[in-house]
Amino acid sequence: VPGGEVLWWWGGGARQLQTSGAALRPDRWVHVAITYASGQQRIYVDGVARASGPQTGALTVNAAPFQIGADVATTATFDLMPERTFRGFID
Repeated sequence: VPGGEVLWWWGGGARQLQTSGAALRPDRWVHVAITYASGQQRIYVDGVARASGPQTGALTVNAAPFQIGADVATTATFDLMPERTFRGFID
């Protein structure tokens, strides 16, 4: 997201949450964690809550393989979507 923010969207994009003040930079390692429990979603950057908001509904479950730094299509073959692949390092 422009400005170095983190955007989490799920449920086909109908549900989303974006940070404010995260200011991620390409030359700095950060830890990003996203939680969802009891109708509350949160995004943490380096242990600091940068976004929170209420949300209802269960997380979407599918048969796609676990992915970090990538997204897959909702087709039966779960093809990798190159335009939604993280370009950088994940440790």
